[in-house]
Amino acid sequence: MIISPNTFEFNLFLILTIIILIVKLFLTLYLLNKVRIRKKETGTLNFDFLVSICILMFCLFISRLLYAIFDFYLTQFDTSKAHLYPNIIVWKFAALSSSIGFVVILYSIDKEILNFKLKGLLAWLMIIATSIQFFYPVNTAEDFEMLGVIGIFGNIVAIIVPLIFFYTGIKIPGLRKSSFLIAFGIIIYAIGSNLVIEPVLIPLRALYGSEIQITMYFLLFIFKITGLIMFTYGVTKFSLKT
Repeated sequence: MIISPNTFEFNLFLILTIIILIVKLFLTLYLLNKVRIRKKETGTLNFDFLVSICILMFCLFISRLLYAIFDFYLTQFDTSKAHLYPNIIVWKFAALSSSIGFVVILYSIDKEILNFKLKGLLAWLMIIATSIQFFYPVNTAEDFEMLGVIGIFGNIVAIIVPLIFFYTGIKIPGLRKSSFLIAFGIIIYAIGSNLVIEPVLIPLRALYGSEIQITMYFLLFIFKITGLIMFTYGVTKFSLKT
């Protein structure tokens, strides 16, 4: 789908993207302030769950910023240009930034919540998927579609995160509300993130036409904002009780 600049669709998507960027930046600063307050209270700065979430939120902000450059400036939503240089480089770094954030949080969850029972396995699986996606040679449109397929594997690994928080909420009544908020927030955000990847959009375009992408971007906006707010609120409540 090609969206020309200064059209209604282009401006609408740009506004929604800017709002998402503002929300991610605000939540990053909000979490950073929570880290600052905790450091002031304890006198030390440790790599704990709250710090890892702050890093994740910042990585998601950088990732979305790079994706915005890719979508609005480099390709203008024309996926036939996605595999071209330097477009694909920007896309890969956007995906890398997001994945780094999830590697950090997967390691932190294993260390802080599971007492390192998994020996960092989830983080290593995400690193492997991220490395394959980043170094996979892209020369054609089909190669770019394969990146989306590889990315789905990383998302499958990330699905384990809400399962861990569901388990924590069930086992520890005092953490139930915050754990469930985190879990549902992640799930809702993940659904939104996957609404506009090529493996999802290709069959939808074939069934409903290119206009379906407008609907999918609306849903992406709603799901991401809702998921981020639920996730961040749950994290702040969870960190106060651990």
